[in-house]
Amino acid sequence: MGITRNLTDRVERERQLRRQKELIDEFASVISHDLRNPLNVAQARATLLDEQRESEHLGPLVQALDRMEAIVMDTLTLARQGETVDETETVSLTDLVGKC
Repeated sequence: MGITRNLTDRVERERQLRRQKELIDEFASVISHDLRNPLNVAQARATLLDEQRESEHLGPLVQALDRMEAIVMDTLTLARQGETVDETETVSLTDLVGKC
């Protein structure tokens, strides 16, 4: 009786984990899609603007848009593979604010 209960609990837990992974996958796909569309528009507009005139603001703008694209892709990859972030790096808040 105890073995059957343990197996039933385990099967139910595995079913819940599979469902959670499916929900995370679906969420990541929707977010990725919803963020990529305006991001692609912004990148295209920045490219057109760069072709029409020079500005010291375009470089940082393009870098920020590229960084956003990388974040979207990384988030989608993490969600789909179920991996965790294990490498972090220290960032100077003063430097970061200065760049922003």
